[in-house]
Amino acid sequence: MTGPTEEALADQLFILVEGATVTAALDPGPAPAHRAREVAERLLGSLSPPSAP
Repeated sequence: MTGPTEEALADQLFILVEGATVTAALDPGPAPAHRAREVAERLLGSLSPPSAP
């Protein structure tokens, strides 16, 4: 199974950041940022390594 394309990953990270920003406005404190970081690390870990030429 392969992970998302780089473009799809960028879109997912953008949505994550936007959601975390809104959540932080409603729930002050570090928790939204910590949760967003955990999800971002999972998303980045799902990216397939580039193919050898």
